[in-house]
Amino acid sequence: MKKKLTTFFLILVLTTILVINSCKKDYPKDIPKWLKVKIREYKKGGCKCPCYYSSGCLIISERVNGQGEKIYEFYGPWQNPMMSEFYDYSGNIICNRTGNSIPINDSCGTIHLDDYVFVRDIWEESK
Repeated sequence: MKKKLTTFFLILVLTTILVINSCKKDYPKDIPKWLKVKIREYKKGGCKCPCYYSSGCLIISERVNGQGEKIYEFYGPWQNPMMSEFYDYSGNIICNRTGNSIPINDSCGTIHLDDYVFVRDIWEESK
């Protein structure tokens, strides 16, 4: 009887651990809802970048300025020249920039992106 009870509790504990871990997301919980939806949409569509890129197709990073305002950069080597789109915390696109170190097309104008420092990568689309 004792062996059966021990086996039962062991199975119960392992099942609980598996259920909890199966619900984990590959992005942080503390991001805005619109961003979670956008990530789920990208995940459904699959990676669309060529296989020769060593990193992921799309990288979403969080940046913050001195006043604590957050913006999100969608950056991807999926096209040439590289492109970044910047969104505010509410999910509104605020600007985009095309090009590497010298922007070819830059709609950011009065938005001083240099005031925003990198905080973390939120999500990276994998191959």
